[in-house]
Amino acid sequence: MGNRCPKCQFDNPDDTVYCGKCAAPLKPGEEIDISVTKTISKPSEELAIGTTFAGKYKIIGELGRGGMGVVYEAEDTKLKRRVALKFLPPELTGDREARERFVREAQAAAALEHPNICTVYEVDEADGQTFIAMSYIEGQSLKDKLKDGLLDIDEAKDIALQVAKGLKEAHEKGIVHRDIKPANIMLTSKGHAKITDFGLAKLSGGVDLTKTSTILGTVFYMSPEQARGEEVDHRTDIWSLGVILYEMLTNERPFKGKQDHAIIYSILHDEPSALVSLRPNVPEFIEQVISNSMAKDVVNRYQNVHELIHDLKGPSVLTPASDQVYKKLKVKHKIILVGLVLLLLITGIYATYQHFKIQNQKQIATELFYKIQEQNLQITQLTNDENAWKVFASDNMEYDHIINKLGYGKKSTEERLIFHMARIFGESELGLPKSFTREVKHYIKRWQTDDEFFRGIKRAQNNNYIEYIVNEFGRHNLAPQFFYMALNETGFNTDACSPLTKFGYAKGMWQFIPITARIYDLELGPLAHLPEYDPQDERHDFRKSTQAAARYIRYIYETDAQASGLLALACYNLGEQRIIRLLKKMPKNPRDRNFWRLMEEYGDQIPRDTYVYVFRIFSAAVIGENPRYFGIDLDNPLLPFINPDAK
Repeated sequence: MGNRCPKCQFDNPDDTVYCGKCAAPLKPGEEIDISVTKTISKPSEELAIGTTFAGKYKIIGELGRGGMGVVYEAEDTKLKRRVALKFLPPELTGDREARERFVREAQAAAALEHPNICTVYEVDEADGQTFIAMSYIEGQSLKDKLKDGLLDIDEAKDIALQVAKGLKEAHEKGIVHRDIKPANIMLTSKGHAKITDFGLAKLSGGVDLTKTSTILGTVFYMSPEQARGEEVDHRTDIWSLGVILYEMLTNERPFKGKQDHAIIYSILHDEPSALVSLRPNVPEFIEQVISNSMAKDVVNRYQNVHELIHDLKGPSVLTPASDQVYKKLKVKHKIILVGLVLLLLITGIYATYQHFKIQNQKQIATELFYKIQEQNLQITQLTNDENAWKVFASDNMEYDHIINKLGYGKKSTEERLIFHMARIFGESELGLPKSFTREVKHYIKRWQTDDEFFRGIKRAQNNNYIEYIVNEFGRHNLAPQFFYMALNETGFNTDACSPLTKFGYAKGMWQFIPITARIYDLELGPLAHLPEYDPQDERHDFRKSTQAAARYIRYIYETDAQASGLLALACYNLGEQRIIRLLKKMPKNPRDRNFWRLMEEYGDQIPRDTYVYVFRIFSAAVIGENPRYFGIDLDNPLLPFINPDAK
């Protein structure tokens, strides 16, 4: 059972090619040429110049040979156009099932129409050979261009953006390239980047080939999960694009080695040299894009190419209008313009007055909000203080009054729900960054793309989980919306087990890792070291684990999080080690230690998975306030237990 490493004795899955711990080859004896994609061979027959193939392709000449076959330049005599013909080696297409799988994938790629994707005209077989006919591109590959040295920063950014846009089109159609590398990116004479060889890497990842320990794809650009021989998704392309962008800017590959296993080890364990140390003038936002693209854990990586494109475009810059326009105006136009300026000046004075009036109201409201948060801390710590509750209620009413005067009640339904939820989680809507609202809307759409929200809530309802969770968190003076943590963690699945983390296996509805489970009095079972359901493990016990989760959140909430529910979410479980060290650098009071301030001061240090975790839970809570508004056929699942009259 398993595939034991001959070097370190680590047990790997059966179909793994390299050891997940030390990266040694699990079946030594076959070293792989790292310069090209593995498995080089010729088609069964050479095609002579001037001959016609498949009844219509006149061979003009050979364009090149690579790991996935031979490419010829040809003329389509029927449509009178130049094409590139690629022939696949027999060992990749000899198996009928593998060949059919490749043809289906390549046909899907042929349906892609995008200026940054090489057009596939035809996928077929003739004379016993499987071939692809694609557009002929006059230019050079990015691999050849890189031989001339590092690229200009703007040029590298432009190429990466074009490739990302092509990948976005493919990923949206459910197609993953799996072999993104400079050799598969063609650059036309006009500077247009085009991705080639879609569909080839799908065959490369086939089960039969993997079982024979064949590595396909260029090792330098492989993601960690691909290098380990695991299943990959669209995020492997994001990793590869990050590696390419790094190489374009530094003329160095981020992960080095003379042999495959050394490169694999570097990919799995090493961090690349800091970009700024190799090219100090690279903008910080590009360095961050590369960092987010090359996160070793896929959950810390960009979750889709759209996020990468957004960040790679960089901060927007507004250019001032030229004063030459004014000089060209005719005299009468100038008189009209002067009148307009006077009118605007008067209007501006009034607007300035209104602005300062509003700012004054905002300042009063902000002071009041953080007074409320300090009271909230007192109430959490002193649950029987009736006077604190009365002051808290009175201040909340006054705060609501000011917020309504400032016009927050006139926002769209979706924005009002976001503002409302921000306050429930202990953050002021007055300081809410526009970027936060934009991100929440993005994650709301992601919940809307499948039935995960619906299925999770239905499971909670069918198992009568909701009332107990609401009451248990309420007993600790915590918002009932913390309920949505369990939706995001496991979809309310008490039997859930996570993949292995450096802290062990997280288990149960609330995904307690072993060390935290012990702190909150949950007994671990005999199978704690295995990714299996264990009836003797109290993390799988709904009531006991819910009690522990409420105690855990309350502790974070009233100490490090300073009454910020969003900070409490960020610090939960694995986030505790990553976020609390940042919070310790901030003053210990609700005004100076809150989620808005964390994003402002340490946004670039928040791990990607923690960022996604907070936004997914928050957006789920927003949807939960009115699921039908967001197109989900449910009523507010918490309302009957928050307001018994709603039952």
